[in-house]
Amino acid sequence: MALTAFATYRFPYQDTNLISEPGLTLSRWRDGTWGSLVAEGKKANAFSDELIAPMVAMIRTLPFTQQPRWLSYIPSLRRPTLVKDFAHKLAQALNIYCSDAIHLVEMRPEQKSMENSFRRSVNLDGAFALDTSQVYTDPVLLLDDAIDSGWTLAVVAALLRRANSGAVYPVTLTSTSVQG
Repeated sequence: MALTAFATYRFPYQDTNLISEPGLTLSRWRDGTWGSLVAEGKKANAFSDELIAPMVAMIRTLPFTQQPRWLSYIPSLRRPTLVKDFAHKLAQALNIYCSDAIHLVEMRPEQKSMENSFRRSVNLDGAFALDTSQVYTDPVLLLDDAIDSGWTLAVVAALLRRANSGAVYPVTLTSTSVQG
């Protein structure tokens, strides 16, 4: 019997077919430039359109083997329009389709409140579902507002890959992780 990393999702242990491509982050949380604008947007529940052009410029620097043809995003039950609205604007600026394929199944504690990697992975197991009719075989940009541990993007990328998406390229507006 193969080892699984998640009881609900039953991801095979270290399946390289389920991992994302390298991604990029626009800023550091409250860095005085884009990160401060992201923080203001999060507080106001709407990201500024000023963030679109730098995100497009950043995305164009990614070394794609094949250009992404669609974009999806990590949804939030706490702030349902925050990332969704920005994702649709970003996709329009990139001239690609924005898919609402990813759904949260239930409210879970915020990842940043989890004390370690194990708890973060358990917190995400079963948290997301996909509308597979909105998952495409072309490469995809996966947008989240912030990255800390990377678990959320890793889990959703694995779900997309298992649903036969093309390569998954994670992009985020800001990083909240503390570097040692």
